[in-house]
Amino acid sequence: ACLAAVALVNLFVGHLPAALDTEARDRAFAADRLMTGVDLVVSPGHGWEELVGLTTPTPPDTYPLIFHVGEREDLAEGTKRMRDAIRGTFALGGRVYVARLTGSPDPQGFKELEWFGMSREDFEKLFEPYLPVPTEVEELWLLTRRGDAGEPPGPR
Repeated sequence: ACLAAVALVNLFVGHLPAALDTEARDRAFAADRLMTGVDLVVSPGHGWEELVGLTTPTPPDTYPLIFHVGEREDLAEGTKRMRDAIRGTFALGGRVYVARLTGSPDPQGFKELEWFGMSREDFEKLFEPYLPVPTEVEELWLLTRRGDAGEPPGPR
């Protein structure tokens, strides 16, 4: 009986509210409508942006920074590979988006990056060479090369 009570509490306090919360899914699906298969989404990782690409036949590439940093346990290598991915996307005429660039209350990804010495402010500074422009999707920015004044780089 006690085990059944714990299971019911777990269901109603944890699993059911999480299943009913569609905010992350809705945000990712809205982002899907902006992107094509030549685009790139950079993020700290472990957030709503991991759902991007699930509703489109040609999903964008993704670069969850903590995955690449953790894979080699090397912050410098992970950020270098991120910059290479950004340059490559621009070279192909794709657009680069950054999820949770600033102001996100979600600690996921950021707390893991801190284990490697990267703060939220350091994450934001990675994109100073670009002019991040907010999109219609909350917590999603479009990167432009300085001087592009919000126009997506490359042909569309």
